[in-house]
Amino acid sequence: SHFSQYGSFGWNKVNIGKQTMTPMTSSTSRMNLEDEECNTLLTPEKRKIANKSLPEIRRRVSPAVAKETKTKDSFKKEKGFRVFYHKMQNWIRRIFYCAVVFLFGVVFLFGMGLVLVTKDEKVLEKRKVITRDYSGISSISDLTLEGVNHRCLFGDNKWCSCEDPVKPVSRVGRAHWLKAHNSNVEEAINAKGDIDVVFLGDSITEGWLDRSYGMTRKGSTEDHSLIFESLFTIKGGAKFEGMPLGISDDTSPNLLWRIQNGEIPSHLNPSVWWLLIGASDFVSKGCSEEMTLIGILRVVEELRSIRPYATVVINGILPTTYDKDGYLDKGGERGEPVLWDKIQRVNTQLRKYSKNREGVRYFDSGDTFLIGNVGEKRIDRLLMKDFWHPTSFGYQEWGRRIAGFLTNIMKD
Repeated sequence: SHFSQYGSFGWNKVNIGKQTMTPMTSSTSRMNLEDEECNTLLTPEKRKIANKSLPEIRRRVSPAVAKETKTKDSFKKEKGFRVFYHKMQNWIRRIFYCAVVFLFGVVFLFGMGLVLVTKDEKVLEKRKVITRDYSGISSISDLTLEGVNHRCLFGDNKWCSCEDPVKPVSRVGRAHWLKAHNSNVEEAINAKGDIDVVFLGDSITEGWLDRSYGMTRKGSTEDHSLIFESLFTIKGGAKFEGMPLGISDDTSPNLLWRIQNGEIPSHLNPSVWWLLIGASDFVSKGCSEEMTLIGILRVVEELRSIRPYATVVINGILPTTYDKDGYLDKGGERGEPVLWDKIQRVNTQLRKYSKNREGVRYFDSGDTFLIGNVGEKRIDRLLMKDFWHPTSFGYQEWGRRIAGFLTNIMKD
């Protein structure tokens, strides 16, 4: 037998013995020649030769087919490389774009940070300044808002509800506030015997009687009224008689309104007016240091005008903080400001004012509630659990110091 081929794309004639087979002209069909059909046409001896030579026959049947197959394989490899190359290009392009955007973002944020830091430094520098020297104040008319460059704690005039500290402001409309005020008026009118000292203020002053907005605190396990009775009443064994007149969350303008509207009746003439006010101006209203200072001085000058022969004791604003651990040099977790440095600036001005103002004394008791070394001062939770209002232990320690100070004043 022999095998012959005519043309690359023509038909092939394969003679095996005396039989002739004409395959289909399609090169693909020739390549798909089934082994079973070949075995049927071949004798046993020739079948062995054919079986051994079949791969070679398939390679030699059509060089064009072999070339086409090779071309397809090469194309697949080339196509795979191109796909991989394009994917790598896309990934490199994306990484490049992301890097450019990131760099622009960093530059932008850095620039904005410089602007904000510069602005904050200017605002902080502005806030640190109390524009006037208030140590020479001697009358109500000396207190004005002229020259005050910011009303709010954060150095602006918008983001706070700070009231005019020179004018009286009521809280009529606030639940129970008017009722608490009327209760104070009634107690002042019905005061029997000689009152030696009247305590004026906010929630800390009202806390002496275990009350809030004129109502007894429900569920309280502490009894501050017994402490007050033992320290500031003749009945409790003290050397003088005292009476607290406070309402929770009151600011200086609120206290001024109360004074002008019945809480100091004509027959109430104690030797000492003990004043503790100003914390709510910071915390509740967001007032600046200077606005808070003016409000406190306005109340003092009001007392001096209506009771010129009495002594007014300004109790420095007690320490308070938003920090959950009571540290004075830290703010709150939600961005609340550090208050102690602002409180100290107000207290410093109050001390200077008291030295020059006749009939006015300053009492500093802030260190009573503090523990820790310098730079790490914090409020003792045992004495001030919420870092604002004294506990029973806090009232006890603070009250003892007040009683000692009052004793010295009464001797004078």
